[in-house]
Amino acid sequence: DMPKQVDINLVAETKTIRPYNLKLKECTVALQDFLRNFWSQSGGFRSVEWNDMSMPDSTLNSIANFATLLSSLRGVIKFYGIPYEGLTYKEVEIEAPHRAMAILTNLARGRALINGRAQIADEDLPILFNIVLSSCHRDRSKVIKEFIRSGGASLDTHSISRLLEVGSSYAYRTVEDLKSLGLVWSSSESSGQWGRPSSHLTLSEQFKWLLDPPIREIFSQIDPGSEPLARPSDEIELPI
Repeated sequence: DMPKQVDINLVAETKTIRPYNLKLKECTVALQDFLRNFWSQSGGFRSVEWNDMSMPDSTLNSIANFATLLSSLRGVIKFYGIPYEGLTYKEVEIEAPHRAMAILTNLARGRALINGRAQIADEDLPILFNIVLSSCHRDRSKVIKEFIRSGGASLDTHSISRLLEVGSSYAYRTVEDLKSLGLVWSSSESSGQWGRPSSHLTLSEQFKWLLDPPIREIFSQIDPGSEPLARPSDEIELPI
């Protein structure tokens, strides 16, 4: 008899698991079949005439904001030091958002095509936002999500430590990284105790758009931990 604490389903699943190469082959065949059928219906590669001229500016503005956010979230911070002298300096590398804009736009077009459209629509934005928040360091993403959930409420070093489930030193370093990437602005105040002063963070002006009602509405669709915004009335629709 198996001990009660053992997950029987997990054991059975391991016994019946199929080799990775076989699953990969099946996925490849299914994808190829889908693309052949799809291209035959749409007229083939580069046959789609995109209706970009009538695309709402608000939709493109959102994608551009997502691209800028993605570039900052994926920024690289390099530290350099001089041995034995205790001197260090850092270099921040943030890629221009043009490549991110192109990638996100193409992803939105792919979703539009699958749904029978030749134009990007607001309904394509949630998946793009989800990709942006999932394509960076986990800790950076967690802090940005917390800002959105809280409606932009200030976060201090202690709350970030609890959010990330890390010590104060690591939380302080995360704060410094977010500041270096231009994502947040911080002020410091003494706690009256030994150690570093506590930093209070708010979103930088460049990313205050994350708190706009339409963006928080999109976020509520992709984040199970957030509450959907209450609509003013049944007759008023917030743009997504």
